[in-house]
Amino acid sequence: MNDYLDKVLEKNLGEELRNYIDNDLFEQIHVLHPIYAVHGKIENEFMELLKKSGIEVVITPDRNTISLISTAVKKGTFDGGNRKMITSFLAWTVRYGFSVNPYDSVREGVYKNGNIIANKEIELFNYFYDNVLPDTIVKSFYNEGILFEAKAFNDTSSDEVIKVTYDIPEFNFLYAAMLHFVYVLRTETKLEKRFYSFFGWYLNECIISEYVIAYTLLFLEGKGAPPHNSNKNDIEVINGCINEAYDLLYVQELDPQRYPSDKYTMIFATQDKLLCKVFELVNDRTKYSTKDEYLDVLFDGFSYKKRGEYLNFFKEKLLLHTCKVNSENALDMSRDLVKKEEKQLKELLNL
Repeated sequence: MNDYLDKVLEKNLGEELRNYIDNDLFEQIHVLHPIYAVHGKIENEFMELLKKSGIEVVITPDRNTISLISTAVKKGTFDGGNRKMITSFLAWTVRYGFSVNPYDSVREGVYKNGNIIANKEIELFNYFYDNVLPDTIVKSFYNEGILFEAKAFNDTSSDEVIKVTYDIPEFNFLYAAMLHFVYVLRTETKLEKRFYSFFGWYLNECIISEYVIAYTLLFLEGKGAPPHNSNKNDIEVINGCINEAYDLLYVQELDPQRYPSDKYTMIFATQDKLLCKVFELVNDRTKYSTKDEYLDVLFDGFSYKKRGEYLNFFKEKLLLHTCKVNSENALDMSRDLVKKEEKQLKELLNL
């Protein structure tokens, strides 16, 4: 398929699609990697490095992006408001021989939808790659009304071929952090109390994630946003914390130390601009070279007076932090923490 696509794309890609990929695509779908794509796009120099490395590149799209493929499969067409965005993205991935893995985006939905639905979503994705030819993607970029054989969701199997689970320590600790962060936002109104309350808890209770720190600091500095639906008074508050935890899990798992990076490279694709901001804050090594410089970058959004005060508190808590979690107790400890934080937030909201 890749050889076929190479011929199609090199001969028939067309100037408009090339220009769209170069100038528009990555303003809409941002690709992230701690080395190759810190700022939401793989620059030419890093694309050359990837090519020369010979390592397989695996693109992990977020749920919003994968849902555009699923919708196209069910309709039998890419027609709709995001037609050019999704078709140019697909053309870009296959042009460079990048694999696309839907597992993480499907895992994001399993909390609410269950494992059977997750397997159905994977089947739709596989159907697309087995049946929709590359020239159909290219034609669909240029024209509406390009059709291919659809597959209805109800026609997919109910077999649970793959066990898709969200119940892992990495997710649970992120989820507990988001639950507690929303609890603090709902119970404290002053910035200072929010800062001390959240980080006093976080640096004592959780496995520390740079992305949780960056995400919460951006909000407290007035540059970010709270977890989805955090101002509501129903179960959507909880679902918003789940969504935010999954977003942070996506980027956290891009760390090459978390997977066999000598065999493949993972790149995350997302439409979430705030998540890009969080990722850049953590990974832009041009702004720091030492731990102290890194913390200065993280806390830069506070006033000069408060910055020093908050930094001193943070550093003191960090020095006192002892990891109580190991491979044997991580799942149980993370489950207990989630249960505690869910109960506390639900009681506050009378859920």
